[in-house]
Amino acid sequence: MSREDIRYARVQTTSLVIIALAILGVMLFLLRPVLVPFVLALLLSYCLSPVVDVQMRFLRLSKGLAWIGTAILGVAALTLLGLIIASTVASLTASLGSYQAQFGQLEDWVVKNAPIESLGLKPNPETGRFFSLPENAANAVITGVAAELTSLISNGATVLIFLIFILYGRKREGRSRATAALLQLIESRVQLYIIQMVFIAGGAGLLIGSVYWALGVEFALLFGFLTFLLNFIPTIGTLVALALPVPVILLNPTLPLSSKILALTIPSVIQFIIGNIVQPKLQGDALDLHPVVVLMALIFWGMIWGTAGLFLATPITAVIKIVCEQVPGARPFAQVLAGDLDPLLGLAVDSDVTLPPAQST
Repeated sequence: MSREDIRYARVQTTSLVIIALAILGVMLFLLRPVLVPFVLALLLSYCLSPVVDVQMRFLRLSKGLAWIGTAILGVAALTLLGLIIASTVASLTASLGSYQAQFGQLEDWVVKNAPIESLGLKPNPETGRFFSLPENAANAVITGVAAELTSLISNGATVLIFLIFILYGRKREGRSRATAALLQLIESRVQLYIIQMVFIAGGAGLLIGSVYWALGVEFALLFGFLTFLLNFIPTIGTLVALALPVPVILLNPTLPLSSKILALTIPSVIQFIIGNIVQPKLQGDALDLHPVVVLMALIFWGMIWGTAGLFLATPITAVIKIVCEQVPGARPFAQVLAGDLDPLLGLAVDSDVTLPPAQST
């Protein structure tokens, strides 16, 4: 085979892979309403399956009663989450007016002490202010939070339905040895990752929420809970969790300056210690994914599945890597996901040495 034929075959294969990935991305986006709850339920089943097994083994419950008990636990957790969000919405509604007034005072101070007009900024001709919030900002916030709450409860109910059927339909018999080993490997690694992340994110949320509560920051419970959730999103979630309380801390007129400084500093130190010392020590190379690969996975799944995709990006990518490790032809791709570029470099070198060197005369 000539060098041109080899290059043409490589270009053709690459083009087909790109087309297949584009079609796959479109299908994943169109099927998002079904696939997102299903994948969430599948991941939760990996964590809750030991609960079902414990009930069947130690409590001597039948399979049906065991998954009913697990479903009750899921409903209780979903109800508790809804109550927390509802109480937070009520507190936010009651406090939004005072924060708008404080924002206006902050704007007056900035306009008085900073050369705003020299930067080319001009006040709104209708309100006469530079940075004034819309009058319906409160209604917009309340409506948006209510919509998110409705969506969360709806998706949670769908996830719960999928979870019940997945747990009830679990079976270990009738599988080949290779399939059983692969599923066991995926289940064990995903279980370990989620348990570790629950421990790490829970510790971060508890510590940071306690710091906010001790310093008198409003919505401390909400910010602690958001810290717990956002820590499941590598790097980006941590930054967002630290940025969300900043307006509430800075605009709170009753919070002393020392408390504001501590409320901004201590959570940042906690997140730094957890993200750079505790988490690497606990997780190590369990997933064995390169940080750039994790970032690209966050971008891809975030574009396809939105916020849910950000939470699912890391475990989905880890499962893809595990499957590729077990398929001989896909092992180079698994090495690339781990940050080893030797397979790609090897392909480039092979394309240059396919033909034997010309004989000297």
